[in-house]
Amino acid sequence: MGADDGYTDLAFDATYQFANGSPHTFNANASYVQEHQRLSGTAALGGSSTVDSHLNVFTIDGQYAYRQTYSVTLAYFDSSGDANPIRFPAGPWFGSANHLPDSRYYTVQLEMMPFGKVSSFARPYLNMRFGLQYTAYTLFNGGSTNYDGFGHSAKDNNSVFLYMWLAI
Repeated sequence: MGADDGYTDLAFDATYQFANGSPHTFNANASYVQEHQRLSGTAALGGSSTVDSHLNVFTIDGQYAYRQTYSVTLAYFDSSGDANPIRFPAGPWFGSANHLPDSRYYTVQLEMMPFGKVSSFARPYLNMRFGLQYTAYTLFNGGSTNYDGFGHSAKDNNSVFLYMWLAI
């Protein structure tokens, strides 16, 4: 039998929710995951330049909603890990010139939920949500500028997401 890969994750997460029946609600979530990787099988097959590595991921977000109708969410994401030229090679758009998986971004999301509340039309059968989300990268694949070795900056990955969903 060949070598195997092993992963050990240590994690912490916390959630806070304020909803006392008033028109205002608030939710906050945070998590931290530290992953230790023992990539014996991957390294034996030439897919990793090291056997032992790690990856750390931290996320935090907060959401405020008014009358279960309007909400704003702010979020932050940060990941970091060991350099590995085989797993994280340079390459256009998704590569890493310094061979790191490190990324960091912020998200702002605005939503409107016209239906789906106790006093809504056709409750509980009609739920609708409109939203706009903006994500801004300050670090992507280990760099803020020329992260891939082909001139791309982290901010080139910024995105706007407009959506609507309906559940009947």
